[in-house]
Amino acid sequence: WRTDPQGEAYVHLTVPFPEVRRRYGIAAGERVELLLMGTVDHAGVGCRCSAHASARGIMGHLFLADAPVVLADMEAGLEHLGRGTVEHADALLVVVEPYFRALEAGQRIEQLARELGVPRIYIVANKIRSDAEAQAIRAFCDRHRLELLAALPYDEAALAAEMAETTLLEMAPQGPLAHALDDLADALLTEVGQPVV
Repeated sequence: WRTDPQGEAYVHLTVPFPEVRRRYGIAAGERVELLLMGTVDHAGVGCRCSAHASARGIMGHLFLADAPVVLADMEAGLEHLGRGTVEHADALLVVVEPYFRALEAGQRIEQLARELGVPRIYIVANKIRSDAEAQAIRAFCDRHRLELLAALPYDEAALAAEMAETTLLEMAPQGPLAHALDDLADALLTEVGQPVV
């Protein structure tokens, strides 16, 4: 941790970011590179503070670097918000399932992201099995002033793809979930392309 001239704390990477990319980046197709944050290798290892601090520093460098788009898939829960890992994000998708506790957790994540200054926060409902579930989620979002960007249907093909160790888009590219994900991508590009007011 270091402090900038305004007195704000920030994470300084001890290894230059290009070296981090060289050591740990994995090519994943044309113009796509993956970085995996440290994980828990075995029980009893203690706090993951340094891994979160590193991820926060890397995210800051990515948002200031020449990467046109950075997608971060965060683990479920509140810890990455408490650690400020997403503070540089332009948009945050909060994925919730159609259960009241999941919706409450989504609401809390939205509040914490606002505190970090994330300008666009969207709810994405996942594994929706019925119109009643979709309506309940819409009602919850309306009541709590949460912006619902998409409602993704439950699709057995997602589970089948997971069991086959492949992707949904390889297994069922024309299925309902694949189409809903295409629509979500289009909606996100439209939303993020608009100025924040």
